[in-house]
Parts: sequence; C-alpha cells; structure tokens
Amino acid sequence: MHIVELVKSFCEPYGFTPRIQGVRNTESLIMCVLNGLGVAITDAWTVQSNMRKLCHIPLNTNHGVSIAWRRKSENTALPIFLRELTKEFDDAHSVS
Repeated sequence: MHIVELVKSFCEPYGFTPRIQGVRNTESLIMCVLNGLGVAITDAWTVQSNMRKLCHIPLNTNHGVSIAWRRKSENTALPIFLRELTKEFDDAHSVS
C-alpha cells in the first residue's frame, strides 16, 4: 500500500480525509511542520520526542505512527483537530 493510501486509511474510519502534501525527504517534512504548514503523520523513527520545538502523540494503531505539530502553533484549528483525533483513536481502541 502506498503511504498516501495508508495515511488516508488511518483517518477513513473517522470520516476524515486529510489533504496530503508530498515532500522530498524527512528533513523537508520536519521543516514544514516547524514552519506551521500543517501536521505530520509519521512512523515512530521520524519524530523524536526530544525535539523541543515539536510536540507529538503516539497513535494507537497497528502501525508505529505518531502525529507531530509545531509546539508554538498559532493555528486555532489545531487544538480542535488534536482533541478530536485523540478522542477518535481512544474511542476506537478502547475495550468495552
């Protein structure tokens, strides 16, 4: 499965279709996030928790992925997106 389809498949069960912007390499991905140009859904190796300018949360999936964003983001939609994404992943993976 191509990475774009994989990322979309993470979001599909929750009725969310991300707009995905391709980048040339991991460094470009991190720079886009640091410059406030969106968030990144990556594998666990890409975003290191010791990067002070980025925040991240692990996503509870069968794949080792996290979502990262710029720590001092001024995007007012970001807290809503993160709350909803976290809620959806927590609800989807909770045991009844």
